[in-house]
Order: sequence, then structure tokens, then C-alpha cells
Amino acid sequence: MAILRDVADPQAGIIMTAVDQPARPLGLTLIPAGIWSADDLETAFADMKKSGAEAFIETRSALTFNLGKQIADLALAARLPRAIRSRRRSRPGHW
Repeated sequence: MAILRDVADPQAGIIMTAVDQPARPLGLTLIPAGIWSADDLETAFADMKKSGAEAFIETRSALTFNLGKQIADLALAARLPRAIRSRRRSRPGHW
């Protein structure tokens, strides 16, 4: 399981720790993929795939919110499912 995170967001580290604790007993290995800007997205998705991620979640920040459509498009192209917390976000136009 990969975690796409905004490296500049101070909350990203806290979220990473919070997700890692329950993931370990389930046998999930978390693969961090950090981005600073939209320019980093393609590399982040390539790295997630190369690292063996079978799905990803993202930390919510202004950056990831604004890049929601690009993230969704890259996830589809990479055939990498996105785990979401809200059914509303699963519909097109609700990033």
C-alpha cells in the first residue's frame, strides 16, 4: 500500500505514523511517495508501481486536493486503485 503525500505538509508525517500502526498487524507494508508539486506526480506513480504497491491512499492537503483530477487520471493509467475514506470522493468531479 502506497501513501501519496504532500512533503511540505507537516501533517503528512503524523498521518503516515497513524496509518502505519494499524497496517503492520494486517501485514501491509506502507510505501511512501512524496510530492512537492504537480511536476512530481508521474515520478511518484512510477515509483509506487516499481515498489510493488497494489493500491494507494493519499494524505489530504491543499496540494493533493487541487491535483485530484491529475491524481485520478494517473491512478487509472497506472492501474493503481485508490483507497478513499468517503464515497463522495469516488465520483467524478468530487476530488
